[in-house]
Amino acid sequence: MGATGRDVSAGEDLTDGVIALRPLTLDDADAHLAGEDEQQVRWLNDGGHSTPQTVQRHIERMLDARRRRIALWSFGVIEVASGDLVGNVEGNGLGTLVGVGTGEANISYVIYPDWRGRGYAVRAVLLLCDFLRQNGIDRAIIRVHPDNVASQAVARRAGFVEAGHLHNRFGPLLRFVRTV
Repeated sequence: MGATGRDVSAGEDLTDGVIALRPLTLDDADAHLAGEDEQQVRWLNDGGHSTPQTVQRHIERMLDARRRRIALWSFGVIEVASGDLVGNVEGNGLGTLVGVGTGEANISYVIYPDWRGRGYAVRAVLLLCDFLRQNGIDRAIIRVHPDNVASQAVARRAGFVEAGHLHNRFGPLLRFVRTV
């Protein structure tokens, strides 16, 4: 339960009126796959292009984490006006990622190509930060490849501050930090 007494892990009230976050379901798999482009593959997909099977397995893994109340949260980003799924935002508070410590959660996000440039990524990150705070996370981390200028801009617009460099198995990353 969050500080408000409601079950924030269920994704209640995760909206700013322009976008909303809701847990991804298997019904979202086709739209999620259709929204994938070369930018997503380059910056987020460590296994290359997704398939219907890999998207389904990912969503099932996230649903299982939610059921088991594991600190791994995935939300579809919904445009309120249309009801369309326009992207995905995730928080990983498991402490298993390079550069992410106890009480911290890594945030990753993607907005599908047709919906980019509207500020939805920043809005999604800010809503997720509120959710993370209500679920016992103190700091949010965004790890970004040095060449991913667009993602760095999202981090900065969402109030994250660059806090060093690190390396993971894919290469160098910039580390952005924000108290939630």
